[in-house]
Amino acid sequence: MLDFAPLLLIWFVSDHLALLFDWLKFRRFAAYHAWSAKLGGLLLMSALFWLFAVGRNDFLLGAALIAAILAHFERMIITAILPVWTPDVAHFRAALRLRRAAR
Repeated sequence: MLDFAPLLLIWFVSDHLALLFDWLKFRRFAAYHAWSAKLGGLLLMSALFWLFAVGRNDFLLGAALIAAILAHFERMIITAILPVWTPDVAHFRAALRLRRAAR
């Protein structure tokens, strides 16, 4: 079985960095419900189910952690793009459209 400790650490740190970035910019946490976060969560759920069902999970858990880390970075990008706190932003292109519309 692969060692997922580095990916777990990066996942944990990136999540907390995204939370801190949200708080510093808007004084509240983001509620974007982005597609990348949904995909990351679905993959993490599938990977954990497979791990408990089969007892072994090399590829799926690694892919799920990478997808979740990328979702955290997209969340930080959305936070950087948006001028004001906005819920339910599906992806960073939607954040760009919202920013252009606010001008």
